[in-house]
Amino acid sequence: MRDSGVPLIGRDQESNRLRGLLPDKNGRAVGAVLVGEAGIGKSRLVEALAQTAKQRGFCVARGAAYEMAEPLPYGLFADTFSQWAREQPTLLNHARNDMIRPLSRVVPAFAAAADLPTLKGLSGPDERFRLFESAVHLLHAVAVESPLLLVLEDLHWADRESWSMLLHCLRSTRSLPLLTVITLRPDETGGEPLELNALMRESELHRIAVRSLEPADTMRMLESLADERLPASLATAIHRETGGNPFYVRQLFNHLVEEGKLAGRQGQWPADLVNNGIGIPAGLRPLLSRRFARLSGPTLGMLRIAAIFPEGFDLGRLQLLISDSEETILDHIDEAMRAGVLVVRGDGYVFAHALLRRALYDELNPDRRAILHRRAATRLAELDADPGEIAHQYHASQRIPGAEIGEVFALNAAERARANYISEHEAVFLRIACDLAGDAVSDEMLRDLALAQAASLDVEAADATTRFLFSRCWERRPSWTMSFLVAIVRRLRDAGAPAEMWQPLVERGLEACDDRRDLHWARLEVLRQDWRCRWNDGTFEAIYHAPDPRALDLVRQLGDEEDRASALDLYAPRSIEQTEQVQRWAAEWQNPAAIIRAREVVTHDWIYRHGQLALGVETAHDLLRDAKCFGSLPGRIEALTSLAIAEASLGHLASSDAALRDARALAVRLGPWHRLHLALELSAVAWRAYLYGGDWPAIGRVASRALQIVKDHPVRLGQIVLGFAALTEAFLPGENEYDVRIEALLRSLENTNSDRQLSDDALGLGVCAAWQREDVKRARRFEALVRAPKHGSTIGAAGECREFILGRLAALQDHTVAARTHFAKARGDLDRAGQVCLRALVDLDEATVAGTSGDKPSSRALLQRGREQFVALGMRSWQERVDRARIEGVEAESRNLYARGPDDLSPREMEILSKLAAGSRSKAIAAELRLSVPTVNRHIANIYMKIGVSSRAAATAYAMRHRLSMLQ
Repeated sequence: MRDSGVPLIGRDQESNRLRGLLPDKNGRAVGAVLVGEAGIGKSRLVEALAQTAKQRGFCVARGAAYEMAEPLPYGLFADTFSQWAREQPTLLNHARNDMIRPLSRVVPAFAAAADLPTLKGLSGPDERFRLFESAVHLLHAVAVESPLLLVLEDLHWADRESWSMLLHCLRSTRSLPLLTVITLRPDETGGEPLELNALMRESELHRIAVRSLEPADTMRMLESLADERLPASLATAIHRETGGNPFYVRQLFNHLVEEGKLAGRQGQWPADLVNNGIGIPAGLRPLLSRRFARLSGPTLGMLRIAAIFPEGFDLGRLQLLISDSEETILDHIDEAMRAGVLVVRGDGYVFAHALLRRALYDELNPDRRAILHRRAATRLAELDADPGEIAHQYHASQRIPGAEIGEVFALNAAERARANYISEHEAVFLRIACDLAGDAVSDEMLRDLALAQAASLDVEAADATTRFLFSRCWERRPSWTMSFLVAIVRRLRDAGAPAEMWQPLVERGLEACDDRRDLHWARLEVLRQDWRCRWNDGTFEAIYHAPDPRALDLVRQLGDEEDRASALDLYAPRSIEQTEQVQRWAAEWQNPAAIIRAREVVTHDWIYRHGQLALGVETAHDLLRDAKCFGSLPGRIEALTSLAIAEASLGHLASSDAALRDARALAVRLGPWHRLHLALELSAVAWRAYLYGGDWPAIGRVASRALQIVKDHPVRLGQIVLGFAALTEAFLPGENEYDVRIEALLRSLENTNSDRQLSDDALGLGVCAAWQREDVKRARRFEALVRAPKHGSTIGAAGECREFILGRLAALQDHTVAARTHFAKARGDLDRAGQVCLRALVDLDEATVAGTSGDKPSSRALLQRGREQFVALGMRSWQERVDRARIEGVEAESRNLYARGPDDLSPREMEILSKLAAGSRSKAIAAELRLSVPTVNRHIANIYMKIGVSSRAAATAYAMRHRLSMLQ
């Protein structure tokens, strides 16, 4: 774990706005005010802005106002100019300027430099004006030399004189290249200062509200602190407690680790903060106390009672527990709102942060809490209030006998959540019901709890509940237990639980079936892990075992909709007619889980199996709609990830961006090992980077982590991860792991006995990587795999057509005519499929082939057509390639500077061979490349050995045949 150096997370929008306001040297003055509560990240934003400004040649001045019983006049500017002088001593040279000299009255450093006494105060309008003008002159004197960034923090504590000077400076510096950034906290003063309104009227001041982090950003920040992936439920709990305040998040995380309530052990982190207890971090107590210090005693008393309502309260609920008059209670609420302790939400009020509520709640002794909770539960039940709230109140009053009355309310609330497909709420209320039932808890309640926990993706809790239930009823109720076993395995598998969690349950069930071949056996046989995956010396091996045909027949004949859907393998080969049949089932079925599964299969087929991206987008939207309706989080992420990939391939980058953003926001709730993390952060991001350009080093880090995950936990996606890892290495410069990754991928593809789509996807990625690296020596092996009968007409991560892949492989092997023939066929296939991005790449690829074979007119025409398409589609990285090719010649562009050449020649060896073929001698080559002659001779010997020649003439012929002479 690490506590420092956490990157600025979740602030892209604010950072971009601030950077966009930085003026150039001839720009005009502009300002920004960052508004947000303590700890929200205003100082981190201005620190990042200051670093950017310095890199752009700005002069940066920073200062702040401070909380004081009696603020010093002009204290803000005294601090700002004093800090500025310490950081840039040359500023003191201006102190002797007669126009700036009056500043020495409030800035001691200026007084010393000007050899003037420091005066305690100023009086009279003339002296005040002279002081204001001296500040303006100083800003002018600096800004004529370089643009200026002026950062003034914590203006909620600024004195009146400082506000007046600031207003005068902003009025008088409008023509300067000056950005003034102000930060303030409205919660400190019960609202924004009145002086701010005058600033907004008198100057071009942009108001930027710095808001709490989104749940996805809280997860990213926590993972940065922990330096590993964390359970989604843990991040959700910390986000809920902190309200997404970055400072609170850091403090709470560190507190929980220090207290031993949160400790990672070999990648395992506890997810139940409620049971572990939270407490208040010492670093937050002063901030929380500051809020409460502004409140009267009666208002604090009211808030302590209100703290028993964790989800918020209204006036009516307070009146259930407080005997004060309505007017008095409202006065207390108003006071708490002015202090920033309460905020309005809906028709009621909530604490501005859960930690504020917890701090007050912890001040109540346990008996008083229980009494208040029981009184609230009783009164709410009399009013026929929400059963979930009543259940919570009874649950919190378990110290007092009679809490079991709340069980019926908890069950009613769970049933309502189930009817609305809200699994998380169902699991919470069933947990409460089981707790309240105690030893009398029924098997059915535990069964429903385990299923709800799995549906809400809390797979660890579901596994624990399942094991406890089996210990109670495995021998006593075998048939009932077997039905539950099938249901929980399906839920765990769909929730992304690792196979080692649910596969033993399948094996246990099959063992219990013995020789019976009934529907229970058939269901378990279909659920049995049909792949055996392992890593052998860096090579991924996947062996496919088909389910017993008798089991499939039983499921089809006697099973229900969910049985039939469970038999659908996402990656199995299906014809277009078979995919259309599954699509009809999705429209006809009634079972939510079956519908979601069928929609996932259909979407996956159209995009990745059949290459029909437009149909894939349509069915992905159907999946997204149904997943929202039925509360399926994995279904929603699956749909959005597919949309991010398909829309990118169709040239709809904005739609792809939106889908990727929404998917990431939801994915924080997935378990750390869920396959959709790989699909989202590796497949979608890397494919978009391939088409539009991206941060390949960052993607490389993700690929390395993903590769380690699938090595530690072998899964079917191992080949896909290898494919993306090879593609990533192909785009990274310099010596790297490309050869290791691409060779491991090839061996894996050659040794896998599967006819499944995963091999096709990985194969397409491998060919893209080989094309990028001009991997001539492996082209023939790839071609043999592509032409194998087990591979279909679409090969690749987004349904690339087979002709496109074959064209690239033919080009790598110098089969020019064959390559251009394949590319011509690929155009028709891609046009029919609407794959405009790949269609544009075909033109660039053929331009390369035409140029290197001497067909310059065709090459130029294809380059021009490709560039037009790249510009229209926003494929800037490929557009830049075309521009380089048009300047330097196609041959220069076609050769990847980092690629190894034929017969595994290194880039340096190819360079030397090209010069050798051009007639240069060893001495001349050594001088030109700044190498020693013995080094060049050693390279030449290695070259001869690799290409199997023994003379300069033979080496020259080899270079001409492989177009290496064009490097000259």
